[in-house]
Amino acid sequence: MTEKKEEKKKKIQASVTSMERLFRAQLESKLSFQPTAVDLSKLPKFQLPDLKEIQVTVPAPLELSRSEWEMELKERVGDLLLSHAKEVPRKAGEPVQWGDRIRIDLIPYVDGNILSQGIYEGLELLVEPDAIMPGFSHAVVENTAGSTFLLQCTIPVDYPESTLQGKPAAFSITIKEAVELIPPNPEDPEFLTALGMGNSFSEVTDRLLEELQEEKDAEHELEGVGLALEALSECAKSAVTDELLETVLRNQWIQREWKTLQSKGIPEEDCNEALKSWINDAELRSDVSQQLATSLALQAVGIRDGLMQPPAEEFDRFLDGIAEDGEMNAQELRNSLASDISTRDQFYQQFVYTRIVDHVVSQVQIRFARPEF
Repeated sequence: MTEKKEEKKKKIQASVTSMERLFRAQLESKLSFQPTAVDLSKLPKFQLPDLKEIQVTVPAPLELSRSEWEMELKERVGDLLLSHAKEVPRKAGEPVQWGDRIRIDLIPYVDGNILSQGIYEGLELLVEPDAIMPGFSHAVVENTAGSTFLLQCTIPVDYPESTLQGKPAAFSITIKEAVELIPPNPEDPEFLTALGMGNSFSEVTDRLLEELQEEKDAEHELEGVGLALEALSECAKSAVTDELLETVLRNQWIQREWKTLQSKGIPEEDCNEALKSWINDAELRSDVSQQLATSLALQAVGIRDGLMQPPAEEFDRFLDGIAEDGEMNAQELRNSLASDISTRDQFYQQFVYTRIVDHVVSQVQIRFARPEF
């Protein structure tokens, strides 16, 4: 592949990543929502409500204590410095060190069976105490970049998932990449100038605190959107058949875990057990069922209210915003999408569903409760 084609590919990938980040920030991270296009005529019929009759009340946000603010601010400062750190890749065979950023493939086993929903390919994390669980990072720093090893342990009795507490476990780990991170001096004038957030790191910290407050306010508003969509989804829950649910669950597993298991040469019998565990997980079934009900209701609203085929200029404006966020030329993005129908469809589907959500929110009555003093 020529350098020009490679650079073009990277820009498209950056735009897709940017689009996904934007959409997650608006919906998925707070609303547990993933758009799913389904032929509604093949599902049980359901009756959409008048959007203006839907009323939801958002509870007043919990006030953070001073120590909680300080903890969140400290994390934000640390993230900022690491995002501007000098990166020094470790060579194959070089030991991993505390503070490194690593990229790993991970396959966990519990009671001798693959732990579904715990399989990762290319998972990035910092090597710091208690990453994933106690003892994990200590095992990582005893190994080298490029190595594959098996960590055997017992899951802690206070592990959040009660069904796994105290059970014997093993983690197959491949360290695909290890990078030493050298954070900048926070008071370095060149760093402050490049950052553009203040003339001293004290000013930068003040700005980070403002951003943190703005994000908390935005989260409160998104909670209202989530409650509105949850209320709307009630009408479509009867349309989420077991057949539809299990088809979506199976497709999710194939996308998220099967390819990784296949690349690692995991026996078919173990893969089938992992799929069975994924499909039968009660919490996952509940979450995906809610996502599907939300998606079906939004799709039905889009059809009823004529929102499924928006004007081309609106999609163009959407692409302009994505291109700007991904720091690439908008026309170049359009030209790239013209030859990549699959990626274009992904952009368009996210755009249409975001547009429908905006429409729903504009109609539903969302009340924000006031804090009690």
